[in-house]
Amino acid sequence: MRKILPLVGLWAANAVAGALAPPNLQAQAWRTMTSARQIWERAPTDVNVRYGVGMLTVKPADPSMLYQMAVRYDEELFEPVIEWDEDDRELRLGVDKLHHEERRSMKARGGSSATIGLAREVPLTVDLEFGAGKADIELGGLMLQQLSLSTGASETRVSFSQPNRIAAGRIAIEAGAADL
Repeated sequence: MRKILPLVGLWAANAVAGALAPPNLQAQAWRTMTSARQIWERAPTDVNVRYGVGMLTVKPADPSMLYQMAVRYDEELFEPVIEWDEDDRELRLGVDKLHHEERRSMKARGGSSATIGLAREVPLTVDLEFGAGKADIELGGLMLQQLSLSTGASETRVSFSQPNRIAAGRIAIEAGAADL
């Protein structure tokens, strides 16, 4: 036999459940987005990666690819960024925050992730900024002309499993409250 609560009983049950729920518990609208671009020209390229919170993986891309990116994000808090300026050879990848409320974006950290592959066959100047969470950055086998890496409150692992394929002019690493 099915039991049907009268409207007042249903309202009371919802009120009690709401009072017992953790504060600021909101549904998240998770989305996954992928993007990639083939190499059409092997001219030096500037790459700017910005990723605020979550799990970030950077690695060499598949052969013949300028970049590959897969992002899982809460669409209420973030939006993916993919900008390619062919004339200036500038590539911008990552996510931007839609809201500036830190508590909400820190809460989103648990499920957000990005995997970014960078070209092996193109000389790159990479500027990478990572905020909070975990990052696994494998740069072995790339053609890094310059690297600027900045990380905040994170657990970040940077590795070169293979030598850089060209002589790098400059590598700068800046870490905040990080385990680097």
